[in-house]
Amino acid sequence: MPHLTEGLTKELITKAEFYGEIRLIKQEIEALRQEMRTLKTELEAKIENEILKLDRKFTILFLILLFAIIFLNKEALEVIAKLFGLIK
Repeated sequence: MPHLTEGLTKELITKAEFYGEIRLIKQEIEALRQEMRTLKTELEAKIENEILKLDRKFTILFLILLFAIIFLNKEALEVIAKLFGLIK
């Protein structure tokens, strides 16, 4: 019986060890949170950059389409001129 009690005593974790483990886990969680914040910031910057690229592409394609319509269609040119008040 003494061997069983002695074995169990060795297996039991002390309060200090328990709180020490909890402290370590909390530190690891905080480190992970900081890493997640950093990754979030990096991803937000990348997404913003991609949005700007797409916006530029859209603007360029829109202008190309507008000029193609104007140069290939005389009636469209007249309508646009009327809209801007160049022709009455």
